[in-house]
Amino acid sequence: MKNGSVSFDVMEHDDGLGEEEPIPPLLPPDDRLWRHPSEMALHPFAGRSSRPRGEGGRVWPVAGLSGLIGALLATAVLVATGMMRERPATIRTVVQREASPVAVPVAAGAGIVDLAEKTRPAVVEVRAVGSDEPMGSGVVFRSDGWVVTSHQVVVGVVDVTVVLADGTAEAGRVVGRDADTNIAVIKLDRRDMTTAALGSVASLKVGQVAVVVGSTLSVGVISALGREVRLPKGPLLLDMIQTDAPVAPGAAGGALVDSGGGVIGIATSVEGASYATPIDAARDVAEQLITTGKVVHAWLGVEGETLSSADARALGVDGGAVVRRVRPGSPAAAVGLAAKDVIVSVDGATIGSMTALKVLLRSKRPGQAVDIAYVRDGKQAHAVATLTPRPTA
Repeated sequence: MKNGSVSFDVMEHDDGLGEEEPIPPLLPPDDRLWRHPSEMALHPFAGRSSRPRGEGGRVWPVAGLSGLIGALLATAVLVATGMMRERPATIRTVVQREASPVAVPVAAGAGIVDLAEKTRPAVVEVRAVGSDEPMGSGVVFRSDGWVVTSHQVVVGVVDVTVVLADGTAEAGRVVGRDADTNIAVIKLDRRDMTTAALGSVASLKVGQVAVVVGSTLSVGVISALGREVRLPKGPLLLDMIQTDAPVAPGAAGGALVDSGGGVIGIATSVEGASYATPIDAARDVAEQLITTGKVVHAWLGVEGETLSSADARALGVDGGAVVRRVRPGSPAAAVGLAAKDVIVSVDGATIGSMTALKVLLRSKRPGQAVDIAYVRDGKQAHAVATLTPRPTA
């Protein structure tokens, strides 16, 4: 087919008749569906005919049969060329949150459908009060009515409607949120909820299978770890998991699940790309929000950047965080840390970048003492600093 036209190759056809057999006589022209050009001059419809209408009664059945055969041939051509297809019917989804099975195997041997079915009872849909459309999803964190979701899902909202996996709608209230980790918690008046199996990112690797379970289901792999993601109107998110499994708007706040069925992150979407807050950080933040209604981040009081590869080789270290500024009155200032110091470990954990330092400090609590190893003028030194709450301004 070229430029919308259909062409056919003409091939010689063996009709099964032997060459020695006589050709049967042709029917009279009026009894045939075709005519040789030499016969057209003799046909009464070749020009204007003066033949009475009553004498042409046989022509209309023949013409009708010719049209029918032509239509059938045209239809066959359209079907063969794919130009005639039935339009898919519009199907309105009545049952909410029912995911289509995806037949994709995972490393652990469990099917995607099995993973989804195990996780879905602990995944809820979050709606604005009075709306039938999901703002996002959430994961049941505790059986006494606590749901963890993405902070982006409930920005500026306090009262919400939460739809459980069985279709039951419950009133919910956002009781705590933390923009720095993109985590919020919702409280329901329930004590019999099915909880999700929370995993860990400790052994997570790029390339592992990942499933997003929310109001929709999607499958992909872990694309990257430790991503920094700047929200359009929000803070810089640290240590984020990136996945190529799409996070639809209604799935934000849902579960990112690994091949073992454990929740490894709380899903979100930033400018079309899919990420998740690691469940280790989400769990810590959720517990603080449940206990006190707020999150207090530990503070060391240094600002800086990641040590370059060339400088790391010159110092004989694998990496580090270069201190560019020490805040006055901070724990770092109290123990004598100064600009140009290179922090290489905290409590024995290697620090390969400034982001790694920030992420590690998030796992600490105000009042906790940390052992800091750093390099100054080519020599290693240690300092023990007691962390304090991060100033709000």
